[in-house]
Amino acid sequence: KWFEACAAAVDECSVLGIKVWLYDEEGWPSGNSGGSVPLADESFRHKVLFARLVGDPAPERSIPIGGPQNGLQVYHWTTPLGSWRFNGTCYADVLSREAMTQFIDEAYASYHRRYAPEYGKTIVAEFLDEPCAVVHVLVPAGAVAYTDCLFDEFVKDHGYDVRPHLHLLFQDGADAPRVRVHYARTVSRLFEVNFTKQLGDWCEAHGIALTGHYMEGNLYTQQCKGNSIPQNYRHQHIPGIDHLCMQVAEVITAKQCHSVVNQYAKPAMLCETYGAAGQDISFADRWWIGLHLLSLGVTLFNWHLSLFTMAGGRKRDFPPNLFYQQPWWPAQPAVEEPLIRLCVALSQGRPLAEALVLHPQESAAALFRVGAKWPDPAGVENPGVTGEEPRRQIDQLDADFKSVVMALLGSQRVFDLGDEIVLRDAARVEREGDRAVLRVGAMTYRAVVLPSMLTVAPWTLRLLHEFDEAGGLVLLAGNAPTLVDGRPSPELTALTKCWDRVPPPQVSNRLATVAAPLVRLEGSVDLSHIFVQVRDLPDGDRLVFLADRRRIGAPVDAAAHLDGNFACVHELDPMSGIETTLGSSLTVPLVFYPASAHLLRLSRECQQGLPAPRRVVAVGKPVPLASDVWQVERLDDNALVLNNARWRESTFDEFTPSPIPVIAIQGRLDALHYRGPLWLKYSFRVAGLARG
Repeated sequence: KWFEACAAAVDECSVLGIKVWLYDEEGWPSGNSGGSVPLADESFRHKVLFARLVGDPAPERSIPIGGPQNGLQVYHWTTPLGSWRFNGTCYADVLSREAMTQFIDEAYASYHRRYAPEYGKTIVAEFLDEPCAVVHVLVPAGAVAYTDCLFDEFVKDHGYDVRPHLHLLFQDGADAPRVRVHYARTVSRLFEVNFTKQLGDWCEAHGIALTGHYMEGNLYTQQCKGNSIPQNYRHQHIPGIDHLCMQVAEVITAKQCHSVVNQYAKPAMLCETYGAAGQDISFADRWWIGLHLLSLGVTLFNWHLSLFTMAGGRKRDFPPNLFYQQPWWPAQPAVEEPLIRLCVALSQGRPLAEALVLHPQESAAALFRVGAKWPDPAGVENPGVTGEEPRRQIDQLDADFKSVVMALLGSQRVFDLGDEIVLRDAARVEREGDRAVLRVGAMTYRAVVLPSMLTVAPWTLRLLHEFDEAGGLVLLAGNAPTLVDGRPSPELTALTKCWDRVPPPQVSNRLATVAAPLVRLEGSVDLSHIFVQVRDLPDGDRLVFLADRRRIGAPVDAAAHLDGNFACVHELDPMSGIETTLGSSLTVPLVFYPASAHLLRLSRECQQGLPAPRRVVAVGKPVPLASDVWQVERLDDNALVLNNARWRESTFDEFTPSPIPVIAIQGRLDALHYRGPLWLKYSFRVAGLARG
């Protein structure tokens, strides 16, 4: 029935000229194919390592690895079937090449066998959703990623057997940072090669793009999920991220993806948008979030949810639902068409960047001491991973990292992040004229900035040394690293003493000594809420995008000083699609309102288009709705919202005394795995409503 429905959709889309994207899961995270992968073979089921204090009980079916080490016993564990989260099965082993070959056959090739003639024509992409090396469902507390071949692969990567050192994943010791970094690096490689690269290669061989997003978050969250993310974007044809909730505070997720998009010259960057922002999200809210994401490199919006029906629990699946059920649906083009224009514009040409900021994920790995002592050592329902101290240390590292990123974004600097695995495979020192640059794939950088770091990889040390020797600018904007691959390095310590230490707010000024700002804003108030993107077009023109990320506030005047040899400045209005000429001066007065943006085109020649529009200042004032002027007509039925209910389960003699939100009732029943009868009693007020 499912494939019959898909065939009908593909046929209709082929007739209408609509492109089809496939989704590779029944739910999420990807890798399971709705449970068929772990059911196909027991060896395909999710596996983890964990440790317990000697004398503490371990969950049933735990298999010890060797004997106790320094008071700890390390075990490996295969997740049993039976999780409600995975349709009564469990997560799959995404580190296993054989398991993921099975996943491709179930979730990718199954469509190709049926619709092969439409691949590359009507069917153009397949979407993966939140895969990760560890899923903390039906696993012991303090679980880290594992697969059957991991110890052999570790020897290939690092030249020694990790088994005598496994206790250092769970307790501190002289060589703990090295073991943790190496373990995390091998896990990340297996995830990249056996999951993402295998999927990307299959998609490319069959004429479609691999897209979607991973289980992102801050440094701690990403480390909990077991695998580093940026290196995986290389194998996606359209790399993507997720943006959740009504907020614009999250920036690292987008920056790390956009950096790889730039470095590997990907054609677009996707974002699954508006999830968990609420059914009451407005057009203004979507415009605000959209401008934020565009300013961080997103050029393709994928709504979190468009439901064929909102019946049952669907309406509460991380809303909003953006589809025909909403009363504003006919007005949808008012917000989508301007966003589409901006997406198309910011996909043109090539991006520019002034500096590279190193990504400290491996430093987080070095600090990631997994917990071994838990209140219920034999349980498998506790999702805990580490104790408080490792989390505090990693959160501080994350805060230092974000302070550098936000200082540069708020100074209207354009830059990328440097993942150390990407640097190993794609970076080299070059010269542009008389200046040293660090090339990473398609991008070049005149400066490298180190946020607070504990350790760097040996190839990163070699690159930084070579770049420094060639005259490149290296800045320390936090605590200097002292370890190479987790071990003390006198060479690194001596080198860092030669580099300038600059607090994050001063990094932009220091960069000006080697890279004049492409955009410099000047005003009488703080302008750090304005982010920019800069792209050079094939004809020699340049696009400059400036977005005000505030949701509320007063209008702000600013002068934008634009660098380069250009003859004229034009503004493109995303609302109308009209371009107007602002003049020949590269210092442009602009007004920024909350949730507003300017898209400027800097041209080599001064073509005279429409004259610059007269500045209009928006002033809010109340408008009386006089009955002799305004007529109000109710276009829909009144809604009596049934949000709260009293309820009765099979074990209750009567209804609960007070109503609570239905979503809370559902949460309770899910937690109890309740399958019995249920009675709900709703109350609502009708006083004051006209009869009928």
